[in-house]
Amino acid sequence: MEAAIALGREALDLYPLGHPDRSSCVHALACCLFEQFRKGGRREDLEETITLGREALELRPPDHPDRSLSLHFLAAVFNDQFRKYSRTEDLEEAITFVRAAIDLRPPGDPNRHHSLYNLSFYLYNRFREEHQTADLDEAIMHARAALDLRPPVVPPLAIFLNSGFCKDSRMEDLEEAIMFVRAALDLRPPGDPNRHYSLYNLSFYLYCRYHEEHQIADLDDAITHAQAALDLRPSGHSDRSSSLYFLATFLNSRFCKDSRMEDLEEAIMFVRAALDLRPPGDPNRHHSLYNLSFYLHN
Repeated sequence: MEAAIALGREALDLYPLGHPDRSSCVHALACCLFEQFRKGGRREDLEETITLGREALELRPPDHPDRSLSLHFLAAVFNDQFRKYSRTEDLEEAITFVRAAIDLRPPGDPNRHHSLYNLSFYLYNRFREEHQTADLDEAIMHARAALDLRPPVVPPLAIFLNSGFCKDSRMEDLEEAIMFVRAALDLRPPGDPNRHYSLYNLSFYLYCRYHEEHQIADLDDAITHAQAALDLRPSGHSDRSSSLYFLATFLNSRFCKDSRMEDLEEAIMFVRAALDLRPPGDPNRHHSLYNLSFYLHN
């Protein structure tokens, strides 16, 4: 990457201000620096990325064919800056840039779904920060629009809808979340490297519905999908501890309902395994310790 950046800087010297190809050269160098920032996390790389990204945008007026590309790039850069430094003003800039990109990608544009998807995601991030229902509602609206434009790909609409259920207890949101995550699972058949995410999310949403409606079929289904997700998260997988923890929780809930000792034994086994993956210093260790003490008391 350093070699690419060095070449980019040399090339930039060959395209002075006023050259018709300068914007492309500036944008390419900004992309290289952004990639280097993502790998190394150096603030100076991010700052130069923003400077160059803004310059490229200024060189691409509203009628320029690559202006929407620059707007999307800056939105992604500011969203990354928000994720790293948690400054809300960076997220506001990301939202502003992607809204401007949508204006340049009207209905019928083949890339409009990308803009709608990104806007829904950034609005959801702002909802998580500021807890304004209007942001969540708009995120859901744009995610639906993105889905309508690209049916084979399911955006994280289920996650947004589940957040609506968690905030306002709207059962219709949870029902839709389950429907969409089932659709996502259908698009991730056995062998797909991301299938475990859909299995895990479906198990969680089914468990939420069980808590509301107390239908044992939902709990049984949640356990089945949680076990399948765990099977796809072998030893060493970064998400294995969360699968172990939630599967233990689901099994304990079934023990509390039906008093089947094998469920309690399995719950204890899984939460012990989760505890082993959450050593002292892990921010989630206390959850596993508490649950283990609770299950042993049962």
